[in-house]
Amino acid sequence: MYRHKMYLKITLLAALLSLVGYANAQPYNNDIDAIIGVSVPGIFHGGIGLHYMPSTRLGVSFGSDFKNDENGRLYELALVHSIYFGKPDRHIRKKLWSLNTGISFQVEQSVHEKSTAGYFDLFFVRKIPITGKIFIQPELGASYFLFEHLVDEAEIISKGERTRIIPKIGISMVFKI
Repeated sequence: MYRHKMYLKITLLAALLSLVGYANAQPYNNDIDAIIGVSVPGIFHGGIGLHYMPSTRLGVSFGSDFKNDENGRLYELALVHSIYFGKPDRHIRKKLWSLNTGISFQVEQSVHEKSTAGYFDLFFVRKIPITGKIFIQPELGASYFLFEHLVDEAEIISKGERTRIIPKIGISMVFKI
């Protein structure tokens, strides 16, 4: 019962943050970002982001650790919603700080087991302009563990236990398309 209440609270928080973005809606010429980067726990990722309003972006990324050792290979799919705030930069006329919420799903598969896990992400980003169309984007925040399902080689399904809150640290390069 407690777990269902926690999921409801997280869903309501994500919806509230999305509504804040819609409240500031103005006619806007959509633009797209291409993103490449790395984040904890060593996931290299690439993705795209769509600025659908002046102060909001919706993004999707796919990542992997590109290792194939005894722990297997790790893949991640993330959906992120960004709300930009602060004063616009006087040179590029865009806000550089953002509050980001998202959901990420990780699949780790080895010879012995397969693990599927989900996280709710909450983090801050500060874009650092290199040129008018290229930015470096450090990230800092936390991820809240939602679920994990483990399936071993004998097809036995169990629930995994992980630390509830883990740090989310990363850096990306953003290219305006």
